[in-house]
Amino acid sequence: MVREYRLASDWVRVTQFEASALTHGEGLFAAQRWVDVLVECQQVNEKRPIVTLRLKLGQPAR
Repeated sequence: MVREYRLASDWVRVTQFEASALTHGEGLFAAQRWVDVLVECQQVNEKRPIVTLRLKLGQPAR
């Protein structure tokens, strides 16, 4: 989903989507696993975006 709106004198673009991320395996016996995440990218006036990743809760890991 992409939204664009005006906030005072700024143009803001927010892009949101779902993805999968591979975790780091910490320690000798810890395995990597895939988890579902929500990705949000917020960009103001075409400048450098701010990207946020959040773990999608309620979904079993693969």
